[in-house]
Amino acid sequence: MNYASVLFHEIFDEFNKAKNRDQRIAVLQKYGRNIWFKEFLNYSFNPKIHFDISQIPNYKPAVEPAGVCYSNLSNEMRRLYIFIVGHPKRTAKLDAKKEARILNALLGAVHKEEAELLVKCFKKDLEIKYLTARLVKE
Repeated sequence: MNYASVLFHEIFDEFNKAKNRDQRIAVLQKYGRNIWFKEFLNYSFNPKIHFDISQIPNYKPAVEPAGVCYSNLSNEMRRLYIFIVGHPKRTAKLDAKKEARILNALLGAVHKEEAELLVKCFKKDLEIKYLTARLVKE
């Protein structure tokens, strides 16, 4: 199975269906082979990572069904460094208009559930029951 092709919200759906702690850890380990999913969890739970985003723009969610959107979070993760304070690849803070344009395009290109996950990642609260920093470290 190509774990990179599974959308992040589908992984979290599977995580939510797991009946106990061991099954939840197994789900995270299975999809942890996807470097970008692993990085998404790092961005969501690492207290040293701070997003420099003025505000989330009013974006138009993608209307396409899951899997046929223009892009997905696995593809977009490699560009998120532009919003991370102190990231070595980041040159400078974006001006507010450019930041809004990039965020608008990014959030509109991925499936609506993935866009919601990304916004929650920026806020450092994925709102997924039983998903904690401690569990992710295990």
